[in-house]
Amino acid sequence: MSEEYYAGKGCECYAYGESECSCNADWTDPRIYELEKQFEKYKKENQHLKNEIQKLTNQLASSEIKYGINS
Repeated sequence: MSEEYYAGKGCECYAYGESECSCNADWTDPRIYELEKQFEKYKKENQHLKNEIQKLTNQLASSEIKYGINS
């Protein structure tokens, strides 16, 4: 028996869809949850890359001052 989520999992009123359901089961499409997980992963990766860019920008600015390099 699979414990995977599916739309309507836990429905106890035998509804065929969210509009018929009276027991407040979750009818969200499982793909939405997968997309939310991917979004959070990419959001973290994006923040990491922004931090790395800022570090490199600071290093570049520091080296330009230290070595008298003008842009």
